[in-house]
Amino acid sequence: MQEYRLASTAAHRHFFMQLASLQFRYKIFDISVASYVANSGYIEFNYP
Repeated sequence: MQEYRLASTAAHRHFFMQLASLQFRYKIFDISVASYVANSGYIEFNYP
């Protein structure tokens, strides 16, 4: 069970690193999409 948890954590860390890298690479696009969605009132974003 612990091995699975470690593998899952590693996978999540890799996923979030990929996500952060994508967000950094497409920052303008990401911000424009986020502001569009936020302005449409469809989803409320809570950034840390």
